[in-house]
Order: sequence, then structure tokens, then C-alpha cells
Amino acid sequence: MSQRLHKKPITELSEYEIAEVVVACRGPTRYLRDREILKRHSEDLVRMTRSSEAEQFTSLP
Repeated sequence: MSQRLHKKPITELSEYEIAEVVVACRGPTRYLRDREILKRHSEDLVRMTRSSEAEQFTSLP
């Protein structure tokens, strides 16, 4: 999926590009057909991941 979406291996992708790969793998037909939905859901995933990471650090003693 990395090659198909971004023409490069997953090890060379940005955080946002990796999110696109993860989201697209959940429903390739839907997301490859509608890139706007792919973009929106990928942005949501990155935002949730960042929020979760921030919560982990603020809850440390």
C-alpha cells in the first residue's frame, strides 16, 4: 500500500503518510476511490495518536 499511495517504502514515509497507509488498508476500495475521505480519516488518526501520546506523558508521576 505504501508503494501504491506514495511510490516509496514505508520506512521512508512521514507520519501523515503512514497514517494514510494504515487507513487505506482498512478499506482499500473505498479509500483509494475517494482520496478526500482518506485524507480526512488520516488526519483524524494522526490527531488521535498525538493526543494519546500527550496524555501518556502528562499522566507520568
